[in-house]
Amino acid sequence: ERYRRPSIVVVGQSGGSAAIGAVLTLGARNIACAVMGSGVYAVNARAEFRRRLLGQPSRPGCDVTGYCDAYESIDHIASIVRDPARRLIVVGDPRDQNTPFALQLDWVERLRKAGHGVEVVETEGRGPDHHGVTRTSFQLARGCIPSP
Repeated sequence: ERYRRPSIVVVGQSGGSAAIGAVLTLGARNIACAVMGSGVYAVNARAEFRRRLLGQPSRPGCDVTGYCDAYESIDHIASIVRDPARRLIVVGDPRDQNTPFALQLDWVERLRKAGHGVEVVETEGRGPDHHGVTRTSFQLARGCIPSP
């Protein structure tokens, strides 16, 4: 409203993508394009993956910080407002050791089953864990911005 725009483009990396997923599930209607890089949409499943990777004991229902009250966006997809004009783009590296690409693809498949159009972009993640996909995500977001 402040900038007199009817809709916005959002881009996130990791936790920022998790926030985008949560905002979508809370009924946001003004997002024209959401680019979600290396996102966490199933917090507890990611935590279990990380614990296995580090040889730690299982703690079902609890995130990596030990909190057991995470908001699981993946469980609230039915609340996302359908908008055929909205672009949803998930960006990730299949080698991601921080947030498994398989969990990101689960988000994609569930979105598609719920009738949402979703694009998947595989890219090379930066860092030793192949998690950083910010550059690609910002380039894709730039392509979502309408020309003046």
